[in-house]
Amino acid sequence: MTDILNSNLHRNNCELAESEKELYFDVISILPLPLLLLDLNGNVRTINFAARDFFQNVMEKSLSEGASLEEVFPELYQHLHKFMTSFETELAVPQTVYSINDQEFNLLVNFYRLRNKSAQFTGTMIIISHLTDYKEAEAQLRYISFHDALTKLFNRAYFEEELKRLESGRFDPVGIISCDVDGLKVVNDVLGHQAGDTLLKAAGNIIRSCFRESDVVARIGGDEFAVLLPASNEKVVERAAERLKKAIKQFNAKHPNSSVSISQGWAVRNDTKVQLNKVYQEADHKMYQQKPWNRELFLESFYSMLKMNKDQMYKDEF
Repeated sequence: MTDILNSNLHRNNCELAESEKELYFDVISILPLPLLLLDLNGNVRTINFAARDFFQNVMEKSLSEGASLEEVFPELYQHLHKFMTSFETELAVPQTVYSINDQEFNLLVNFYRLRNKSAQFTGTMIIISHLTDYKEAEAQLRYISFHDALTKLFNRAYFEEELKRLESGRFDPVGIISCDVDGLKVVNDVLGHQAGDTLLKAAGNIIRSCFRESDVVARIGGDEFAVLLPASNEKVVERAAERLKKAIKQFNAKHPNSSVSISQGWAVRNDTKVQLNKVYQEADHKMYQQKPWNRELFLESFYSMLKMNKDQMYKDEF
């Protein structure tokens, strides 16, 4: 009787294990990422549909159970061998492959160590994903972290990083122009923050248009902008400041209902003993010397426009 019970129990356990195994394979087969289960020799134990399609369409090779990864994908096998002989439990490796028609695929290959209930190493699981998606996400995150969302210019964090980079003196003389948009608070208070945002975007576009690709144009915060001009002496920086003044006049002539006024001051470092932060403070001080006069002129222009045509002022038309 005991033998019969043990036999039935063993049979039930086997059936249960087989059922769980089938369910396990069913789950693997429908995963959207290419997935391989390999034995200790690097041969394929299980391969899902996504992996079959990947090897067939990208590698133009057929991969099925029992196949040797070393023969089908020798570059990947080298990473597998290194992983299998290490003590790592998982490993992520970027891998570039080329299809027969020379199309480039940037992949991220993840290796995971498989163990049985006794914690013995029984093989490796490989999951393949497109690195392009990760790179695009990383690039987007980097862009967001270093750019101002409103004006699309560099932000304060990037500006400060560039200050540190230029501190070495390799790009001296370095010029700095400090800019401040006049009357932003009045525009916000009278016409609303949308009009204020339009003013800031217009100011950002004007400033950006006056400088070289190698120059760093940044919105420092609020109504403050700053420009770093590497390898620029006094004449170069002065000409850039004059271009900005001219560009502001041209913009105002073209957009009579969206008048822009920008106070500015500049300074140049010729001596590497002087810190760039000191040069920036000098440029900022010169800018604030202009600020009261420019602000009064802007307010006269603003209130004049307000009397004439309030509804058309600072519409986002550029």
